[in-house]
Amino acid sequence: MDEQKAKSKRTRSPAYPFISLPKALERAKVFYEVEKRHPAPFAVSVSHWDFKPKSSGGFQTVAALKQYGLMQDVGGGKDRKVQLTDPALRILLDQREESPDRNRAIKTAALKPKIHAEIWGKWGADLPSDGTLQTYLTLEKKFNDDSAGELIKIYKDTIRFAKLDESDKISGGDEDIEDTETEPGGRQMRTEEQIFTKRTKPPFPPQLGETERFRVPLKGGRVARLLFTGALPTQSDIDKLIALLELSKDSFPKAESEGHNGLE
Repeated sequence: MDEQKAKSKRTRSPAYPFISLPKALERAKVFYEVEKRHPAPFAVSVSHWDFKPKSSGGFQTVAALKQYGLMQDVGGGKDRKVQLTDPALRILLDQREESPDRNRAIKTAALKPKIHAEIWGKWGADLPSDGTLQTYLTLEKKFNDDSAGELIKIYKDTIRFAKLDESDKISGGDEDIEDTETEPGGRQMRTEEQIFTKRTKPPFPPQLGETERFRVPLKGGRVARLLFTGALPTQSDIDKLIALLELSKDSFPKAESEGHNGLE
């Protein structure tokens, strides 16, 4: 009983993908081979990976694919379905031997999880020792020891697979969103719906060193603003920005009725 109580009191870690990106893409490929571009009921979807409908492995797999931006929910409750996203299809269906588009999509997916983006933003490609990473995750990010160790391995496998280096400045798209999804036992993991309830910060004027280059009026009195720091970007930089926006658009609702409150 004492051991069970100790386990129940173990620190619950923040959300992180429980599998690496290459493994997530393998499972996305299995899903595609059966369902193609179509949404599938949740219970049917997890069976493609040999999980039972209420198994934690099924919930964790879907949550991981969603955190990498490879899968999305369609509907909810008893009618809940899941399907692959456009970025996932861009990776899986691009059969070119050398493809900058596929490489860019993989790098974006690698830094999509919040904690991945935070680690990359802190150290980039020059990672410290595992001991330093473990200390950072347990003391500053509030992970328990076991989860921190798992995350370090998953993160390293993902970054290695994506071939990220210091020149890559891709941002994880959902850095301040806590995705929560209930699995057996009541544990909470992240859900896609909260992406659509993210609120826009007040439209403060550009700060020192910032230049507002574009201001685009949207419906409902909303405004999209694009700020630059330092020198204005080149046309090549704009091409990269357009590509990143294209890859990230699935994280936004298709209609205003889905609850999104605007862009920053």
